[in-house]
Amino acid sequence: MVLMLAIWWTGIVLELLVVLRGVRGKLLRRYPFFYIYAASIFVCDVLLFVTYKWYPAAYPAWCWGTEFLNILLGCGIILEIFQHVLAPYPGAERLARITGVAVFAAILCLAIFHPMAPGAVQGGSAYVSLKKYVPLERNLLTVQALLFFAVLAVISYYRTSMGRNVKGMILGYGFWLGSSIMTLELWSFIGPRFNVELNVIQPAAYLTALLIWVGALWARDPDPAFGPPTAPDMDHEAVLASTRSAMEAMRSHLSKAARA
Repeated sequence: MVLMLAIWWTGIVLELLVVLRGVRGKLLRRYPFFYIYAASIFVCDVLLFVTYKWYPAAYPAWCWGTEFLNILLGCGIILEIFQHVLAPYPGAERLARITGVAVFAAILCLAIFHPMAPGAVQGGSAYVSLKKYVPLERNLLTVQALLFFAVLAVISYYRTSMGRNVKGMILGYGFWLGSSIMTLELWSFIGPRFNVELNVIQPAAYLTALLIWVGALWARDPDPAFGPPTAPDMDHEAVLASTRSAMEAMRSHLSKAARA
């Protein structure tokens, strides 16, 4: 319990530091979606601590609600990355933005129509009691990961240049996303015996992502100088085919999430 509280408060401090450095470095207007996400997780963590401390019975429902909110806002980070790395290719950037918005809308619809009545798993802390939602959370994060991998595929296809700020966003969010999916999958396979490890690995991975963001977004990094396009902007066939494949996989995972 002491370790969990220490990790919790360390995360809150790092979240606040990320936001304050964004204000000081005048990065909020440059990366609005990222800083909306950072501010949201800071406010949510503070409110969750208050709920956990003084209103423990309400904690499971509040915790799941904030997790879902931040999953939605995480889509904004991916859109932010698309916008910056595909700036020299308006056609591809528009295609990527439409795909990202479609994924966001699908997850939002699932949030509205999926039954959300909180219930507890017998045994364990209030945090662990939320793990009845593990399949749903895992599938939603998997959908987001597919979109994230589409980002990496497009970056590789267009061989775009990136500054330290965007690289940090990609590395930090990708690390947290991958770690979360793996730990939730392990919990689904092993069950409650994995509770202790889950309560340490997930927060530790999140702290690692925060440290990456603090370092990468400590100061504004100039945009790279874009040279002539290395791939024709209007040649979208490869990207379009990849996007269609990703969308089919996303629909499949969203269907699983709806049935979870």
